Amino acid sequence: MKICFDAGHGGTDPGATGFGLLEKDITLATVLKCREKLQAYQNVTVALTRDSDRTVSLKARTDFANREKADLLVSVHVNGFGCAIVTGK
Repeated sequence: MKICFDAGHGGTDPGATGFGLLEKDITLATVLKCREKLQAYQNVTVALTRDSDRTVSLKARTDFANREKADLLVSVHVNGFGCAIVTGK
Protein backbone atom coordinates (compact mmCIF):
# COMPACT_ATOMS: atom_id res chain seq x y z
CA MET A 1 0.00 0.00 0.00
CA LYS A 2 1.22 3.48 -0.81
CA ILE A 3 0.01 6.30 1.44
CA CYS A 4 0.53 9.93 0.53
CA PHE A 5 0.37 12.40 3.41
CA ASP A 6 -0.34 16.03 2.64
CA ALA A 7 0.81 18.40 5.38
CA GLY A 8 -1.67 21.26 5.09
CA HIS A 9 -0.53 24.82 4.41
CA GLY A 10 3.22 25.62 4.41
CA GLY A 11 5.59 28.27 3.17
CA THR A 12 3.78 31.59 2.86
CA ASP A 13 0.49 30.07 4.10
CA PRO A 14 0.63 29.54 7.88
CA GLY A 15 -2.92 28.20 8.21
CA ALA A 16 -4.54 28.63 11.62
CA THR A 17 -2.45 30.44 14.22
CA GLY A 18 -2.71 30.83 17.95
CA PHE A 19 -0.78 30.56 21.20
CA GLY A 20 2.46 30.94 19.22
CA LEU A 21 1.67 27.90 17.08
CA LEU A 22 1.28 27.69 13.30
CA GLU A 23 -0.89 25.07 11.64
CA LYS A 24 1.72 24.55 8.92
CA ASP A 25 4.30 23.50 11.55
CA ILE A 26 1.92 21.14 13.35
CA THR A 27 0.79 19.43 10.15
CA LEU A 28 4.38 19.00 8.96
CA ALA A 29 5.47 17.51 12.29
CA THR A 30 2.47 15.17 12.17
CA VAL A 31 3.18 13.77 8.70
CA LEU A 32 6.89 13.37 9.44
CA LYS A 33 6.01 11.33 12.56
CA CYS A 34 3.48 9.26 10.60
CA ARG A 35 6.12 8.46 7.98
CA GLU A 36 8.59 7.50 10.70
CA LYS A 37 6.09 5.14 12.38
CA LEU A 38 4.85 3.55 9.14
CA GLN A 39 8.37 2.75 7.89
CA ALA A 40 8.35 -0.18 10.33
CA TYR A 41 5.71 -1.98 8.25
CA GLN A 42 6.49 -4.13 5.25
CA ASN A 43 4.45 -3.43 2.14
CA VAL A 44 3.72 0.16 3.21
CA THR A 45 5.31 3.04 1.35
CA VAL A 46 4.86 6.66 2.39
CA ALA A 47 5.09 9.72 0.17
CA LEU A 48 4.83 13.31 1.40
CA THR A 49 3.56 16.26 -0.61
CA ARG A 50 6.04 18.35 1.38
CA ASP A 51 8.78 17.47 3.85
CA SER A 52 9.85 21.04 4.60
CA ASP A 53 8.25 24.45 5.08
CA ARG A 54 7.41 25.35 1.50
CA THR A 55 4.38 26.53 -0.44
CA VAL A 56 2.65 23.82 -2.50
CA SER A 57 -0.49 24.55 -4.54
CA LEU A 58 -3.58 22.39 -4.13
CA LYS A 59 -3.20 21.15 -7.71
CA ALA A 60 0.45 20.25 -7.15
CA ARG A 61 -0.54 18.26 -4.05
CA THR A 62 -3.09 16.12 -5.89
CA ASP A 63 -0.90 15.83 -8.99
CA PHE A 64 1.92 14.52 -6.79
CA ALA A 65 -0.33 11.90 -5.16
CA ASN A 66 -1.52 10.77 -8.58
CA ARG A 67 2.03 10.58 -9.99
CA GLU A 68 3.05 8.53 -6.97
CA LYS A 69 0.08 6.22 -7.63
CA ALA A 70 -0.97 6.54 -4.00
CA ASP A 71 -3.65 4.18 -2.77
CA LEU A 72 -4.63 6.72 -0.12
CA LEU A 73 -4.19 10.49 0.18
CA VAL A 74 -4.44 11.89 3.72
CA SER A 75 -4.61 15.66 3.96
CA VAL A 76 -3.68 16.76 7.49
CA HIS A 77 -5.12 19.95 8.99
CA VAL A 78 -5.72 21.26 12.49
CA ASN A 79 -8.34 23.80 13.44
CA GLY A 80 -7.84 26.92 15.48
CA PHE A 81 -10.19 27.74 18.32
CA GLY A 82 -10.46 30.06 21.28
CA CYS A 83 -10.42 28.89 24.84
CA ALA A 84 -10.73 30.37 28.29
CA ILE A 85 -8.29 29.53 31.04
CA VAL A 86 -9.95 29.02 34.40
CA THR A 87 -7.63 29.50 37.35
CA GLY A 88 -10.08 28.64 40.12
CA LYS A 89 -9.64 32.01 41.83
